[in-house]
Amino acid sequence: MIAEIDRLTENMRYLRMKAIGPISRVVQTSIIPEASDNLTDKTMISQLLADNKKFIEMLTNVSEKSESLNQYATTNIIQDLMESHGKFVWMLRSFLKE
Repeated sequence: MIAEIDRLTENMRYLRMKAIGPISRVVQTSIIPEASDNLTDKTMISQLLADNKKFIEMLTNVSEKSESLNQYATTNIIQDLMESHGKFVWMLRSFLKE
């Protein structure tokens, strides 16, 4: 995960983009809501599954946009992230099948 973040932030610097400041602002602007307290293990896994699906949907939109702008390096990074989170999705699904 750290390597993915590093790659993404280096590409953002190349594109002269600035990351969102404090973590409180990240939480405010996120499409993925903050988890609630006292979740059961199954509920937590279900929430992680739903969040990863949302994230893949967002990444798909970013990939399409970056490709339309001929930003192929960005597209490549985003598609790698989609692959990683796709793996998370099937792993989380497998945990829910008992």
